[in-house]
Amino acid sequence: MSSHGDDFEMLLQDSSLGSPAARQLRERTPRNLAAAVRLIAELREQIEHPETDDATRREAANELLRVLSSLGYDTQNALPDALHAADLAASATETRDELALGVERTARSRRQERAVEGGIIFGLTSTTTWRGESYAPEESGSHREQMRSPVGLRELITSAQYVLFDFDGPICRLFAGKPDAVVAREQVAWLDANGLGDVLTSAEREDDNPHGALLALGRERIDAELTTELEEKLTREELQAVQSAWPTEYADPMIRVWHARGVHLAVTTNNSAEAARRYLHGRGLEDCFGPHIYGRSQNLQLLKPDPYVLQRALSAMGGTPAAALVIGDSPADLDAAQQAGVPFLGYARNQRKEAQLREAGADNVIGSLEVVLELLRAH
Repeated sequence: MSSHGDDFEMLLQDSSLGSPAARQLRERTPRNLAAAVRLIAELREQIEHPETDDATRREAANELLRVLSSLGYDTQNALPDALHAADLAASATETRDELALGVERTARSRRQERAVEGGIIFGLTSTTTWRGESYAPEESGSHREQMRSPVGLRELITSAQYVLFDFDGPICRLFAGKPDAVVAREQVAWLDANGLGDVLTSAEREDDNPHGALLALGRERIDAELTTELEEKLTREELQAVQSAWPTEYADPMIRVWHARGVHLAVTTNNSAEAARRYLHGRGLEDCFGPHIYGRSQNLQLLKPDPYVLQRALSAMGGTPAAALVIGDSPADLDAAQQAGVPFLGYARNQRKEAQLREAGADNVIGSLEVVLELLRAH
């Protein structure tokens, strides 16, 4: 990299949106890109505003896709049917907001990558609405007081020698182009069509967890042939979803910093291991995990909250529970970690996720992986 590139990278690492370094970076931004950023922010506001009607929201979503496409982003699979979430009455508000935030996070992550390579960056603040309440990630160190996590968070993160990541959530938003709720409803419909709908409780039928149907089949020990068919169906969905998955903000640099420090990393997920592997390969992160990518098998009784996948990873890496850390975003992740005796750090992308983790008993919950990245860099 040139001297100019080195100087720019130093500015990028040290800057925040209000700092002199950030102002210098913004001055380098071509006006057409800055105008596009402002337009994206305006469109986001239209999409998120609770009083925006569906027709206007769809029009704004289509315009957002056009702007992103003009900036070189692949939007072919990003938002099927313009804004598919608007048709999901049960989860429209939350999914719509997360789509808007996800588009921005993806754009910002890609812009930052381009900035290092090409010497440009343009700032875009991250503000979205969850259930009518505004939330904006704060400047470094605050992050809503790390979602009220205990003071021991630093020790939890910096002492870990083995880190076991859930995949969909802490590393990426796998079903970004097709919301989780849609995939889950399709699984329920498949069970109904095959005469197996009665294995689901009423709560499971309404759950937006794409693995809910598989967990129910595993619990009820349903016929292996039907179980295999549904598992393979979900695997195909996941492999397709990799193409439009959104990286979780700060996940990539956090993983690289941990790996560079010699910490052993593994993926321990209820998703297909192949889907996780393909995503990590596409992000240039596969080498950080090596062979330690562990997903579901066709033995559905071993899905989390069963601790099997965590124990398998630790055994393969030669680790002990006390020296490890699980990062997950669901009560099932917490339950599995507790059964395996591994400390747990919850990642909650929204307030619903945070509430679920808190109610399940999680002591340490963060709303941004920047908290982890900052602690690692400061250690």
